[in-house]
Amino acid sequence: MASSAQALDGRAFASNAALTITILLWGSQFAAVAELLEVWGAFEVAVFRFLAPVPIFIAALAWERMAVPREPPIVVPMRLWLLGPLGVATFNLCFTFGVLYAGSVGAAVAASISPLVAVFVLWLGFRVQPGRGIAVAVALAVVGGLIAALGNPVARQGGVHGLGEAIMILGSAVWTWYSHLAQSWLRGWSQLRIAAITLIPAALFLLILYVGAVVGGALAFPPATPSYWQLAMLAYLAMFPTFTGIMAWNYGVKNLGVTVATLYLNFIPVVAVVIAAIAGTWPNWEQLLGGAMMLVGVIHAQRKRADVRD
Repeated sequence: MASSAQALDGRAFASNAALTITILLWGSQFAAVAELLEVWGAFEVAVFRFLAPVPIFIAALAWERMAVPREPPIVVPMRLWLLGPLGVATFNLCFTFGVLYAGSVGAAVAASISPLVAVFVLWLGFRVQPGRGIAVAVALAVVGGLIAALGNPVARQGGVHGLGEAIMILGSAVWTWYSHLAQSWLRGWSQLRIAAITLIPAALFLLILYVGAVVGGALAFPPATPSYWQLAMLAYLAMFPTFTGIMAWNYGVKNLGVTVATLYLNFIPVVAVVIAAIAGTWPNWEQLLGGAMMLVGVIHAQRKRADVRD
């Protein structure tokens, strides 16, 4: 019994650590995507940032295969193609266009209500009852996220224009749908395999759309030449927010569930605030209060996790 409890505590700790790493990486990608939007259009950024990590995923899959030679071969069910193009690719497009139209701060504001979006998606689509504890946690996390993001002076200047934020909310709904079904349909798969076998079809789908847009004359080819700094941003997005972030996210979802994991998305605005502080803009009392409320929401959700059946 003691060893089982210790194993559960160990998984819970590792899952929380994985989700923390994910949010740090995903929070940093707002600025990186905004940098790439200076040289490429939103659709081009969405395509290139998912094509770049494909070699990394292929190499990681090959390494896993050598490390576990007796593991059965990868058999891709037809429904998996829904997870790639409709899940991962659509979310990528929503994220990129959301940053384009709302700016990095406005997009972070919209991302702060992802837990509420997740609750509705799981309830309406999968009949997952949130439970009282989760409802209170979501309320704390959402309010805290909004306070932290709207307390940013840049957010006050820019305001919320609507279109980009709506696209980000749609992306949050799609990501919840993907996260739930990936763990359900691919139960027993390693998190590396789940991430790779959903992202690679998504990248191929986006590449087909890109080629079609070029052939149809909607996009110029070749694309504009990026600077070395922008190439470094693309490499960073490929290795860290995309490769490492998706794997860590799937691991956290597997052990803690979608609802609790999604609460961590409220910390994305806080990461943006920290990045701003490093650049010389220090957080104010609204941002500190919002971060504290989000932390309380995450802790409360995990205490009440027994109320959630996902």
